[in-house]
Amino acid sequence: MATNIKQFDALVGKIFADLYESFPIELVMQPENYISVLLDVSKPEEELLGVAMLDAISFYEATHRWLRKAGFIEVLSSNSEESRVVLTAKGLEALKLMPDSLGGDSLGDRLSQAAREGVVDQVRVLTGQVLGFGVRMGTEMISKVM
Repeated sequence: MATNIKQFDALVGKIFADLYESFPIELVMQPENYISVLLDVSKPEEELLGVAMLDAISFYEATHRWLRKAGFIEVLSSNSEESRVVLTAKGLEALKLMPDSLGGDSLGDRLSQAAREGVVDQVRVLTGQVLGFGVRMGTEMISKVM
């Protein structure tokens, strides 16, 4: 079983990839489209029901809440089955970052490609870079205000 941080990075990577590809159009997000990142999908479907499914949904909801509170996403509307979400300016700027090591591709482009190809380790590394940049952006803004 992966650690919470590894699961978080993989899930956020999938969320960021989808939002980046749909930007500026809001995305209708449903938990069932994302919790497979957290579950062992090699198991038969009947084994995925129960506690594991409830834990995955709870983890998805906590991750979604954290991304909103950290300023990466804006939730336009939400109910128990789905939410309409778009990247904030902070989220988009973090995903558009183009480190020299990526050869001119933005983090968002690389993240989207890795998510499509199912390269989970690369998704986690890129997600960490995006989150790190976003946190540094927020810290710099706070220090300028003070």
